[in-house]
Amino acid sequence: RKPAAPLKALKIGVSVLGQRLAAGDSKQIIQQDPRDDSSPQTRGPWTATRWFIEHDGLESEVWCNYDFTGGRGEIVRKNPSDGHDLLLALATCLRDGPRPPRTPADDSNLLLIGPHVRNIRRVTGQLMSSYLFTPNSSIVLLSFESGSSISLVDPRQPETATSLLKVEGLVAAFLCADDRDDVFFIQETSAISLEGAAWWQAPHRIWRIDRKIRQRQLVSGPWGESGTMAGPLALSPDGRYLVVSHRRISSDGQRLRATYIYDVQTGRAEKAAFDSSAEVVSWTGGAADKSGGPLRCNVMTGGNWRFNPDFERQCYTIDPATGSAESIAEIVPADPMISPDGKLRADFLSEDRINLVDTDTGKITGMFVFHEDDRRFAREGTVSWLSPRYLIFRGKRQATIDITTMKMCYLTAPDDPRIFTFSPNFDWATTTDDQGLHVGEVVIDSGALTTAPITSASVKRATAHFDDAR
Repeated sequence: RKPAAPLKALKIGVSVLGQRLAAGDSKQIIQQDPRDDSSPQTRGPWTATRWFIEHDGLESEVWCNYDFTGGRGEIVRKNPSDGHDLLLALATCLRDGPRPPRTPADDSNLLLIGPHVRNIRRVTGQLMSSYLFTPNSSIVLLSFESGSSISLVDPRQPETATSLLKVEGLVAAFLCADDRDDVFFIQETSAISLEGAAWWQAPHRIWRIDRKIRQRQLVSGPWGESGTMAGPLALSPDGRYLVVSHRRISSDGQRLRATYIYDVQTGRAEKAAFDSSAEVVSWTGGAADKSGGPLRCNVMTGGNWRFNPDFERQCYTIDPATGSAESIAEIVPADPMISPDGKLRADFLSEDRINLVDTDTGKITGMFVFHEDDRRFAREGTVSWLSPRYLIFRGKRQATIDITTMKMCYLTAPDDPRIFTFSPNFDWATTTDDQGLHVGEVVIDSGALTTAPITSASVKRATAHFDDAR
């Protein structure tokens, strides 16, 4: 076909592995590491090289041996799995040219109506090392110069920041309840001063900040003033209980471990009925749980279960009001592919499609098929839920998938490289560049940023395709 744009030279990185080689030696060196000094030095017309091909998000490495005098050559893929990327990169650059822009007129996967980010403004110009959203969509700014400072920004007034706390150490964690952002818990970790000391031997302090009464206090208890929040789920969903993990070395050199449940309302702490530090895996029951059962905290001993899944550990379910604990066989972490309302599960079956499954009945309620251009990006971890209605697909360009139409809508224009992070309520989005942090409002409109206007004909075509797929 006629290229959509002029062909361009494909610039690639080349590493020369050996020169003046005989044919047999060149075939041998094709499998060798370039850092291997045992490469043969036999005289001959062959040169052995490795090519690093990168283009438009595509990556591939190939071994290439050639003999210019004889007009001969041989190419072998280093990784058989990246053959699709290699073929597409060479075809795009050297044969077909870039593909034309995709629009609803020629791509039944696309709609122009969908979420977009509008009114993007720069957040206050203070130094920012990292940031995160609270459950109510406020923005927490963390700065790590001369200790740590924590500030809070209302996205509706991004030019103003409210200072929450300044500490001498580093902020290692930040927690607040699922439905409020007036009370925060902050983990401060001091620098380790003793050479060879383990990280847990450094002082760890937990701070409680109440914005309503403008109060800051150090959280202390049976563990003294040095305690560690038991993972990113240490605070109960209602903000009532905080699980504290404690380690210390006794006077006779023994390592002592314990887990405590701190009552945020009363300030009392109950020791869990087992002698070990632990990390919270989930909370079940309570007012926010459909089961209606009593609130329980489910923990695993033995360190961070995410980073050490094969480490031998014990599982417990704890009554946070009393500290009583019951040993259980296992804890199944929450499935990240379950929708926020718990009604649907997104099953990533292969690189070309996602099925939506009703969590109550197990029946498939919808299917989204990826366009061939997107399949190289479609894998576990590139799709997640933004809201009960929308999934986010992190391909070459960020796009949302509307589960009511099973169509995709790009968040930005083709030439816009920005990547957005969204608030838990999917009402605000942030992005960073060399000017700092920016925030914008998420709105659902007619898609003015896309490359073609929406028409009644394109909507009819998309609807017809959806009906055919069903």
